[in-house]
Amino acid sequence: MTFSDNPHEPKNSKHGLNGIGSRFTFIKMDETPSLEGLRQAFLLPSHRVVNDFNDATSVTDKPEFWIKSITITNTTLTGTEPFKIGFNPQLNAIIGGRGSGKSSILRFIRGVFNRTSNLENFADLVKEHNSFYKTNEVRGTESIGMFNDVSTIEVEFVRKDFLYRVKASKINSSFNQTIKIHKLVEGVWVEIEDEEFLNFLEFEQYSQKQIFEISKDPNALLDRIDLNVEEISQLKDKREVAKENFLKSCSTIRTHQVSLKSRLKLITDIDDLKKKLETLDKAGIKELMAEKKAFAEEEKLLNDYKEQIQVLVNQLDGLKTEFDIEQPDEVSFSESNREEIKTTLSEVKEALSTKATEYEALITSILQIKTDLETKLTSSQWKQAYTTAITNYNVKKAELEGEGVENIDQYEAISKDIEVKEEELIALDIIKGKERLERMERAKYQEEFVQLSKDITDKRKTFIDDNITDDKIRVKIKPFRNQTSFELQVRKIIGKDTSFEEDIKKLKELCFQGNVEQKIKEVKDVFRKNYFDDNADIVGGHFKNAVKSITDSGMDELELFMPEDEVVVEYKPENAITFKSLSTASAGQRTTAILTFLLSFGTIPLLLDQPEDDLDNRLVYDLIVDRLKVAKGSRQIIVVTHNANIPVNGDAEYIISMDSESQFTSVLHSGTVEREEIKKEICDVMEGSEKAFKMRSDRYKLI
Repeated sequence: MTFSDNPHEPKNSKHGLNGIGSRFTFIKMDETPSLEGLRQAFLLPSHRVVNDFNDATSVTDKPEFWIKSITITNTTLTGTEPFKIGFNPQLNAIIGGRGSGKSSILRFIRGVFNRTSNLENFADLVKEHNSFYKTNEVRGTESIGMFNDVSTIEVEFVRKDFLYRVKASKINSSFNQTIKIHKLVEGVWVEIEDEEFLNFLEFEQYSQKQIFEISKDPNALLDRIDLNVEEISQLKDKREVAKENFLKSCSTIRTHQVSLKSRLKLITDIDDLKKKLETLDKAGIKELMAEKKAFAEEEKLLNDYKEQIQVLVNQLDGLKTEFDIEQPDEVSFSESNREEIKTTLSEVKEALSTKATEYEALITSILQIKTDLETKLTSSQWKQAYTTAITNYNVKKAELEGEGVENIDQYEAISKDIEVKEEELIALDIIKGKERLERMERAKYQEEFVQLSKDITDKRKTFIDDNITDDKIRVKIKPFRNQTSFELQVRKIIGKDTSFEEDIKKLKELCFQGNVEQKIKEVKDVFRKNYFDDNADIVGGHFKNAVKSITDSGMDELELFMPEDEVVVEYKPENAITFKSLSTASAGQRTTAILTFLLSFGTIPLLLDQPEDDLDNRLVYDLIVDRLKVAKGSRQIIVVTHNANIPVNGDAEYIISMDSESQFTSVLHSGTVEREEIKKEICDVMEGSEKAFKMRSDRYKLI
């Protein structure tokens, strides 16, 4: 009920009960309502009291993905008994004294999901994580690693209103463990066998050290921006396809170029051969050679004909032995018929002998036909003309040789060579055309790659404009001006992780003094000139040698060389009217700016480990607490903290107080701030005890 003047009935000015239940107000409390819960709601009405004039239904909305609980069993930190912690979909604060194991909870979560990619630039943090999330071993007096053969970690999470369970066992490291994923379907846990499923479970996790390191190089925030803009992921995929197509085109062009290396020599050879033919043509022997060639071809036809006659004779001659057929033995027949059969067989044998003689005469006659042909040809007018053609040719040849003309007999061979080489040239011209088309394709892919990079930059700018609205910080995206990215790409191309600092510095000066998109072309020219021995003086001799050793594929990568965008974070000091570079800020101001950025957007779970360590209480209260209260409305936040402002003034939905006196990691109390035991723990752990808190309060009143 929102007003006391409920009407007696609709549109009636008389007071009554008609309006009761038609309006409502939502008041956030512990799961067991109490007067203390009501008091807490009135202390923070902007976040705990919502009436239906606003969208009160949204207060019960939960994020699409949130971590429900973690259960850890049989580890050196938690002991043999299962250690379980539940979480709220909104703000969770884990508190406790030093050594109570509160930060370890987040380490276990990171390890199960193997989310160490955002630690890659922080060697100390990677080493620290790997020493924690591994099989236990003793090195001297030091015991490192949490797990034994029967250790397990089980994380429950909710995604799109479905409950899932991820269980890690046989844990040797984040990369070497057995992971089983199950989904609760109608009360039954069903295993998910898709190994890529974990990659869909995105969450962010930062420690105080990470946040401070990011504040020194805000370009690390690019990944977080990209993670929250779905279109950027799609654009990156398209850009990667454009890159792959570009590199394939480069490889195809190189293959064509290998084939085309002989093209110029081939053209020269053809020209030389044609000049030789021209010399012979001018000498007047071409017609004589053509006449001689024509007769030679006719002679070949006649010789082939005579050869076929000889083949026939040889075939017939080979059949002669077949006339001598062995007759049956007369004793094989009965004595009464033997004489008759003998007479008959004798007659047949005589007849066959006659035919054999006739057959021999046939072969002789065919041979005579061949001989007659040869005789007639020898005395023929054709033979005389042929002899005359040969004589005329030889006379002219001798005359030309006397004048110093060479290779006269090679006219036909030269002509044939020209024909063969011209066919090769046609094939190479086809390849030349393909190379030209491939170059056009490559240029298209390169242009596409650059345009997609620009589109990604535009998406980042739009995202920043839409989400970073805080009046204390300002974030700018400067296209392609990331000098760290520039250096990494240069070193990748030359294959050198160290050295050449002075050369790279000069290349940076060349690239970043002016329009990068134009200046980067000059940087590429430096590489090309040194690669092709046309030395550029801007770099030293050792760097030039490194460039000369770049592979073909490395030079292809150079063509797509484009630095990443630069992220510039600026902050506005207290009572100032202008923004200043984050590089001039104190550690606390830097951390505040980055935390403000991290809390400004996002819907996936955010895990923070003692983010306030570099901040004073005023910064925590004035800036971080307000952002926590806003951020938790759209995402789950789990924060390990020593600062009372976060669970109390941040109005944490769930507070977990760790037991610092227990041998193993355990929870002492959990619940909301309205519970007496929680308030006492906050006061004891974070304020130094109730007595200390009251003493400070009394003294503040006296000041």
